[in-house]
Amino acid sequence: MDFQNEVKLALSQLEANDIREWAAVSAKRIPRLFWRRGKNLVVMLKRLANFAQSEGSQAIEAAKNQELGTHLTARGKTALRTCSRSPKQ
Repeated sequence: MDFQNEVKLALSQLEANDIREWAAVSAKRIPRLFWRRGKNLVVMLKRLANFAQSEGSQAIEAAKNQELGTHLTARGKTALRTCSRSPKQ
């Protein structure tokens, strides 16, 4: 029996009262779930904005010094090295 059929069988054997109790308990957890996920999203967006600001200001400085090509080549090589590393265990 595959998972989907097992779930259907289990749900068909539940009484309506059991489902209502489960829904009531689960509904209390939803605000905390959204709050936690929202905080994580904000942290990620802040890090991304800081990264973009830092890279942008470095690129502007390199352009002022007429070294933009060298800067972009170095950043590209760093990005490739970073992406080709094996994931941390």
